[in-house]
Amino acid sequence: MAHPTVTQLVRRIPPPRDPDPFQGTTLNSSIGGDVELPRDYLEFMRIYGPGYITEAGHPSIWILDLAGVSDAEMIQKELKVAAEDHKYDDTTYPPAFPSVPGLLPWGIWDQGGILYWWTTGAAHEWTIAVKLQIEFERYACTFTEYLLGNIAGQPGRAFRTYLIPQDGREVRYCPSSRYRECFTGEYKP
Repeated sequence: MAHPTVTQLVRRIPPPRDPDPFQGTTLNSSIGGDVELPRDYLEFMRIYGPGYITEAGHPSIWILDLAGVSDAEMIQKELKVAAEDHKYDDTTYPPAFPSVPGLLPWGIWDQGGILYWWTTGAAHEWTIAVKLQIEFERYACTFTEYLLGNIAGQPGRAFRTYLIPQDGREVRYCPSSRYRECFTGEYKP
């Protein structure tokens, strides 16, 4: 059965005709090994593949492939930054994964933000943590609830910062392998 927020996202953002492949259900071994990933993330990635949510034709949110190898280097880099932030200020910044609870990056916002899971409990219980510049925010929602709330301005979800402007700009999805075409506006889903 389809996750309800994935179904709603598909209605709002048509999946690409040619998504990049996504395989796996657990975290890449170089990042953390045999750790199950949230079901809504897995379903989203099987439909859309690794890539970018775009607004007005330009990449806005990079959705990382946590099961594969293509984004492993970037994920490792962001885990290191999260660990350094925690070391610098452990009252503002939580520890990085593999600490539990800990921060595990799943996305990068083009305006300097990092999107994390707050890894505590089973994968389907992970909530969202966002680092925007030097501020840190947590939201009691899932991966797809967070994306949908940012795109649709979901009632009942008060996000302090919307990653996707709520001004009616066209929101699409672009596979990672088509990044250059996306960035130049040549990619047509």
